[in-house]
Amino acid sequence: MIVWLNGTHGAGRTTSPLVVESARRVLDHTGGTLVVPMTVLVEQYWREISAGLAQHAIPVRHFVLHADQETLRGRIARDTTHLTPAQAALRIAESVTA
Repeated sequence: MIVWLNGTHGAGRTTSPLVVESARRVLDHTGGTLVVPMTVLVEQYWREISAGLAQHAIPVRHFVLHADQETLRGRIARDTTHLTPAQAALRIAESVTA
């Protein structure tokens, strides 16, 4: 089973076949439940991903986390990191390899 956490973060093209294959391989390796905190804002991409997972008979429970615009704007205004998405990704990558 996959528990999919979908919420507002950013927009971007999701490489759907790679998402499906990666999730399938992780599940094959680990078993159990895979929690995927990934934002998919384009409905077509979600359809591709969910159809690909269904082809492998992988059940998915999809949840959308929502925050109103005022809350989102407040969080953005209080963000003190001021990192671009690329800088944030690099920081995460560095912490994983450290």
